Amino acid sequence: MNKTSISIGCFILIFVASVAMATSATTQQMWTFDDADNPAQPESFTNSYGIPMANLSTTGDLNYFGWLDVVDSRQGVWAGEPLQIELIIHNNPLPNAYKEIWLEMDFMQTLDSIEVIPSPVNGSSVIELSRDISLPDSYGWKTLNIGWEIIPNPNEEKICIGISGTGGYVDYITVDTICIPEPATVMLLGLGTLALLTRKRK
Repeated sequence: MNKTSISIGCFILIFVASVAMATSATTQQMWTFDDADNPAQPESFTNSYGIPMANLSTTGDLNYFGWLDVVDSRQGVWAGEPLQIELIIHNNPLPNAYKEIWLEMDFMQTLDSIEVIPSPVNGSSVIELSRDISLPDSYGWKTLNIGWEIIPNPNEEKICIGISGTGGYVDYITVDTICIPEPATVMLLGLGTLALLTRKRK
């Protein structure tokens, strides 16, 4: 194998590695609401930018708001009429091209509203990519899967959820985010790494 082929092969490997590094700004968080803590930290999360939090509240009768140990064999459920949830998720502060957010949630009754508010708000637009609601069991629980794209990516976002209808309930929420860089940024990372390796070989 000649030096040109080796160089091309090295560049391809470096480019793939650079893409992996550039797109590694991901976070994962899952709230299963094992206790009555409010604000609530997720029971499990991978987020090097800060601790995600969930603030739970209601604008209705406080007698119908609170944490329940078991509902329909589901352990740890928040209820309210209506039930309002604000998730605060810190993220990569670098100005990447855009961010994708994917949320899954099991809830009961009516989904009044759900939106993402990026911080800072100025200059960022939110596009809903997909939304699907399915029925996982015979008790009336629903599973929401929804995705958004924020352009450009903010360093923090709030996800605001409203559930109502003779009592709103939520069993768990998972949120995954990924910050995706400009293609030109990825190429520059690859070329820069290749240049450094070439200099070292001389």
